Amino acid sequence: QDLALLRSANVDYVFLPTNAEIYPAKDDHNYELGDLSKVMEGAFRPGHFNGVASVVKRLFEIVNPTRAYFGLKDFQQYRIIKELNRNYNLGVEVIGCDTVRDEDGLALSSRNRLLSKDEKKLALHLSKTLRLMSENSASLNYIELEKLGKMYLTNYPELEVEYVRVVDPENFEPPTEEIGKGERIALLAAKIGKVRLIDNMKV
Repeated sequence: QDLALLRSANVDYVFLPTNAEIYPAKDDHNYELGDLSKVMEGAFRPGHFNGVASVVKRLFEIVNPTRAYFGLKDFQQYRIIKELNRNYNLGVEVIGCDTVRDEDGLALSSRNRLLSKDEKKLALHLSKTLRLMSENSASLNYIELEKLGKMYLTNYPELEVEYVRVVDPENFEPPTEEIGKGERIALLAAKIGKVRLIDNMKV
């Protein structure tokens, strides 16, 4: 299906290696990614970002790109890759691509295909939560925004909420007074049945 999509976009080349070509030997390296790799996604998926770092570093080394584009829907992963690029002097310009949403506001993801019709309706409350937080960001501090988002989601117990956070987008620390409306970022993750979804929005 991916190859068919690439053909329709007139892509000239596809890199489709085997595991053995990428990893002739097992990569046991523990990558230095800082505290950013230990919170939110890092806390709920231990070791995940080390795996991301292993794959992306090998890709950069093999392809030697000038620029690499990553979706901002997974904002923490994007920041991790920028950290990897800087810490290991990989020399790639890492560019974030804005999240694409459907007409209802749901962030587009291949995982959405796994949702039933009712589950997709439920998933819309994730982006609605973020919009609610954004609409109230001028009058609330980051703690109040997090409480507002969590309170809204309690109306939908079918959603298994893992986190709702508002942070400084550079270091994922609590925003300071200097980081105001439109510069903070709200991130959340929740499970709907067996499908785990993430989303974020500037607030």
